[in-house]
Formats: sequence, structure tokens, C-alpha cells
Amino acid sequence: MGNLLVLTKVLLKNTLSFGSQSVKNKARFMKQVFLIIVFIAAFGPVLASFGYMVAGAYDLLAPVAQEGVLLGLSLSLVSVLVFFLSIFSVVSVFYFSQDIENLLPLPLRPWEILGAKFLVALLYEYLTGLVLLLPVLVIFGVKSGGGVYYYLAALTVFLTLPVIPFVVASALMMIIMGFTGWVKNKDRFRLWVGIFGLFFAVGFNILFQKYAGQGVEGEKLAQLIMEGNNSLLNLTFGIFPQTRLGTYALINPPGTGVIYLLLYVLAAFCALIVFAFLGQALYFKGVMGITETTVKRKRLGGDELEKETALGSVLKAYVLKELRLLFRTPVYFMNCVLMNFLWPVFLIIPFILQPDFGRQVSVFSGFIKNPDSAGYIAAGVFALGAFVTASNGITSTAVSREGENIYVVKYLPVDYKTQIMAKVLSGVILGFTGLVLVILTIGFFLGISVYLLFLFLISGFLGVLFSSLAGMALDLNFPKLHWDNEQKAVKQNLNVMVMILGAVVLSGLILIGVIKLELGLELALGVIIGFAGLLNWFLYRYLVTRGVQLFADLLS
Repeated sequence: MGNLLVLTKVLLKNTLSFGSQSVKNKARFMKQVFLIIVFIAAFGPVLASFGYMVAGAYDLLAPVAQEGVLLGLSLSLVSVLVFFLSIFSVVSVFYFSQDIENLLPLPLRPWEILGAKFLVALLYEYLTGLVLLLPVLVIFGVKSGGGVYYYLAALTVFLTLPVIPFVVASALMMIIMGFTGWVKNKDRFRLWVGIFGLFFAVGFNILFQKYAGQGVEGEKLAQLIMEGNNSLLNLTFGIFPQTRLGTYALINPPGTGVIYLLLYVLAAFCALIVFAFLGQALYFKGVMGITETTVKRKRLGGDELEKETALGSVLKAYVLKELRLLFRTPVYFMNCVLMNFLWPVFLIIPFILQPDFGRQVSVFSGFIKNPDSAGYIAAGVFALGAFVTASNGITSTAVSREGENIYVVKYLPVDYKTQIMAKVLSGVILGFTGLVLVILTIGFFLGISVYLLFLFLISGFLGVLFSSLAGMALDLNFPKLHWDNEQKAVKQNLNVMVMILGAVVLSGLILIGVIKLELGLELALGVIIGFAGLLNWFLYRYLVTRGVQLFADLLS
């Protein structure tokens, strides 16, 4: 246990530190602090709005004695979301972290290494609960007049809720990674494991949506509402059984609630024991030799050698280099590349699962084809393009992904402007490809004309370009160069969240302006082209002037 605590402390320091170089450079350190303050200030109104919505929901449910639904639904949704996010983090933190080679030779047992990584990774899952669960627990306690027992129970539930979903995700990935020793091409295996984990999580989420969407008949629902006494709770409990125990521990008086609370804690404790046994049995089998790679050698003939070494565009070559790095690195591929092509799944599948899917398609198709509302769709497509590109984090982590090896770019025979624009173009290519896939998928289902699709794509391209340029400018100012695994460079990079918020704000302003002014398609597209085009031009000029200087300063 002593080794576990010491190793956890070391990993936690390494994870949460700004990095020695950043601390020495006070200007860069203050930039990072300023970025955190801006993020908190920007996210505050969102959190306040969510709290206001929760309070309103409580006021609606309390008169019919169904307020417990808030707790049951929140615990279920957060559990599913933690499981979904854990699929991505487990492989990266447990297996692909660069500290693995340093830890394996130490006199540490598998469960100690895995346990320390488990505790550090679990801290990030509390961020999900901090945003989505903590406001519900606090507001419910204030509204219901909860006493000391309620707040102690709420704190216990909050701290232990992510354990079981995280253990389930960890167990699944440990079993899969146990086959690593049988595979020769470990890079490819890592990639396929990541893809499997991603699609498993998405499929799990779709099944949960379908399961949650299976309601009851109207008469039975009305009867349950009239019964009061939180009779609707059984409709909110999801796939993880501990949510039922946690909810009953919070809504019942101390005498009964403490029994449910003890059972809830016992379930989490049993999950940790299972995790320790699985780690002891499977972890070393999956992690041994994980950093080994295979190299294919091919003898080139004269014509092939001439073709491979032919002089071409420097910009094109650097763009291809950026794209290859994104595609061949499992963490980057899952988080930056594959997410661009999952948006059709996220957008279409929930509608297909609805029983009245055909009627919804007809209504939405008529809305898009209506000349009076087509302008709103153009603004919405701009917002979609900006959001998709901002959320993939390709340009907002472009410099950060270089890590401590960033000095290498200084010796490349490529000027800094070309390197910056190549990184921007890689984001534009993948972001726009994902947007095209979304638009064509929706156009196929709704029967939209080629002319309308073309105009929508113009609007969406401007949104993609904005997020690509703005993301690059943001990462040049606030790069995260000190990390020990690729996961931290992309998933634990505050730049991605700030960029998403920036894209949402700009898109919201454009969308509200188009709706308020009731602009038609042509006028709306003109406003988007004028406003976004001018903004993109200024961002481009910033990158090729000030951005080049910032890039050079990073290498000094």
C-alpha cells in the first residue's frame, strides 16, 4: 500500500505540474494561468444556466412527489458518460503512457502500478461529475432541506460513483490488451484496439439511448405520476445497478438511507477488489513489449526510387507528414481523426431509433427546403463546421503534440510559416471531410437538392476554416509541451475546451443574428461570408506574422 501511495503522488505531480520550463518562463506561465481564468469565466454562465434548469425541474417535480427522478437520472447519465470516456483513457494512460518503460523495471507489483494510474485517471472523471452531478446534488439538498446525513451521503455518492463504470471499462480493455503478446505489429494492434474501444463505447451509448427511450404507455405513466412517492424512479435507472442504491440512499431518511449507502459503498469496494485481481493477472501480460514496433523494409528499383525522391511541393509534403502522424498514432487517430467521421452516427442514429422517424424526416425536410428558413440552416451548418473542427482538436493541439521534441522542427529545411500553414491545412482537410460526410448523410435522408447542399457546404467551410485558424493561434500562445503520453496532449489540453467555447460563442452570435433579422438563404450566406471571411483573413494575417514569431520563440 505504501508503494501505491508514493507512486500515485509521483504520477499526480507529473500530471498536474505546468512543467519546469514553463515555470521558469514567467510570461508563458502567466499565459497558462490566464487561459485557465478565461476558461472558468466563460464556463461559469453555462454552469449557472444548468443549475437554474435543475432548480426549475425540481420545482415541477416536487408537487407530485417525483423529485427523486432528478437524482436517479443524473446518476445514471453520469455513470454511462464516465464509462464512455474511460474507454478512451484506459488504453492511453494504462498502456501507451511513456512512463511505462520506467516503471516496469522497478520492484512494483502490477496492481500497484495499475492502482496508481487508476487513481490518477479517476481524478479526471470527477470533472464530469463536477459539472453534471455536483450541481444536482447541491440544488436537491437545498431545495429539499437536506440535513447533515444528506450532504454526507451526497459526498460519498459523488466520490464513489465513477468507480464501477471505470472498473468495467478497465476490465474490458485489460482482457483485450492481454492478446498483445501474440501480435507482431503492435502499432497496428494498438490502433485496432482503440477503434474497437471507440465503437464499443458508441454502440453502448446507442443501446443505452434505446433502452432509456423505451417508455411506458400513457395511462401507466399517468398512474405512476399520480402515485407520488418517487414512483417514476424505476424508469430512470440505467445499466449500472449502483445508481439505484445511490439514489435510494439520498432520498430516504437516515435510518433506511444508511443501509442503501453501505450497500452502495460495498459495491464500489468489491469492484476495486475485482480490479486489483484482474490487474495482477492481466496487466503485465498486456503491457510487456507494448512499446515495440515493427518496420517493413522494401528494396526500391530505379524507377521507384526516382518516383519516391522526386521534388514536390514543400507544403504538400508537410501536410502529408502531419496527416500521417495523426493517422498512425492511436491516441491521435481516435481523438482527432475518427471523431470527424462519427458525427453522422451521433446525429442520425438517435433519430432512427425514434418510433416516429418517418414523420420527423418529413417535417425537417420541409423546414430546410422552405426559403424562409433555409437561411437559419446555413447559419446552423456554419456552427456545425466550427464545432466539429474545434472539437477534434487537430489545430488547437498542433504545437502541443510536438511535445518536448519540438526542437526537431527547428532543424527542418522548412520555414516556420509553411509549417504553421501545413498544420492548419491538416485540420481543414479532416474537419471539412467530416462536415461533408455529415451534410451528405443528412441530404441523402432528407432529399435536399445539390444546389442547397453546395451553398450549405460553403457556409460550413468557413466555420471549419475559422476553427482551424483560431485553434492554431490559440495553441501557439498556450502550447502544452510537457506531457508523458499523447492522451495528455489532446484530451487533457485546455486549449480544446477553450476552442469549443469560442466556436460556440461565434456560431451563436451568427445564428442569433440571422434569426433576429429573419434573413433568407442568400442574405444569410452573404452575412456569413462577409463576417466570417473577414475574421478568417485577420486570423491568417496573425498567424503569418505574429504566429511565426511565437513559433520561433518556442524554439529559442
